[in-house]
Amino acid sequence: MTLADGEVAARLRSATGGMRDSERRVVQVILDQPEVVADSSVSEVAGLARTATSTVIRACQTSGFKGFHELKLRLVNDLDR
Repeated sequence: MTLADGEVAARLRSATGGMRDSERRVVQVILDQPEVVADSSVSEVAGLARTATSTVIRACQTSGFKGFHELKLRLVNDLDR
C-alpha cells in the first residue's frame, strides 16, 4: 500500500475544500513528503509549509484527526502497509 491508498491521504484530500490556502499547503507537504513528516515535529512541518504551527494543527483537526500527533501515528501506520 502506498500513502495515496491510505486513510490519511483520503482524509486529507476530502477535507481540503473547506481549508484556507495555508492549511492546503500543510496538506500538500504531508502528501508530497510523508516519510519526512513522519519523522518531523509540528514546527518542522510548519516550516516546510511556510506557516504557523497552529495552522498545522488546525489542518490536522479539519481533516478529522485530534491533532498532529494522531496524524503522525496514522501516517506511520499507512506507510508501513
